[in-house]
Amino acid sequence: MVVHDNRKEQIITKALELFSERGYYKTTNEMVAKEVRVTQPFVYHFFKSKEEMFIAVLDKAFQRLLAAFSSVEVPAHLIVDKMGLAFNDILNNNRKEILMVM
Repeated sequence: MVVHDNRKEQIITKALELFSERGYYKTTNEMVAKEVRVTQPFVYHFFKSKEEMFIAVLDKAFQRLLAAFSSVEVPAHLIVDKMGLAFNDILNNNRKEILMVM
């Protein structure tokens, strides 16, 4: 099962790159499969449609944002600054993901 989970993550990662570079309409499941070096039916094993794959990409990015903001624990008067730093950190390390959410 770990192998399948890893392959699914690889598909999501490559889909993220393609969606962020080409956009939703110019990215195909076939392109994603080629980038991951799997067959197109293998991609459909995890995602029934391009829309479902796109939602998985957005969900991954959203979960990263949620985790970063949820982990901020400071007094109320520092919350805005600390959350801003958390957002900048995410933007610097996962730019494509965050831009997809935005």
